[in-house]
Amino acid sequence: MDYFFEQRKYALSQMMSSNLDFLPHLHDQIELGYILSGSSSITVDNKEYPLVCDDFFIIFPNQIHSYDNSKDINGYITIFSPDILPEFKEIFSGYVPVTPVLQNNEELKELMKIFYRTMDNPKEFQKGMLLAICSVVFKYMDLQQLNKYNIDTLKVF
Repeated sequence: MDYFFEQRKYALSQMMSSNLDFLPHLHDQIELGYILSGSSSITVDNKEYPLVCDDFFIIFPNQIHSYDNSKDINGYITIFSPDILPEFKEIFSGYVPVTPVLQNNEELKELMKIFYRTMDNPKEFQKGMLLAICSVVFKYMDLQQLNKYNIDTLKVF
């Protein structure tokens, strides 16, 4: 599989997206999103997952991922450095989600809407919102521990 390493300039970026289609890539940041309408599919570490309205997804650092088949898609995308949330350093560096998608979770839906309505607030507020969002994610999402000696986790650039 061909993929590229994406260098990101900013510790936190937020956007509303109407086109998710993106080639396979990885970065050392966390990527999370919420689908407002339409559909797409996300492939994470060679496994494909459908994305539809009210789905939430999270990609951990250094996971190869891509988006494809976007149809009338609108969604929130946030990409941030794990350094913003040192409270979760161990999780972000030692685990990956069993599945990156959480479907129709009302708590996340409300938090994501607040987060995007208030994205011009100070960095402390942004950090607090990310902390709340990740806390809810880890409440509902199954995680698997990375085997530090597993050759499959090695990414060659």
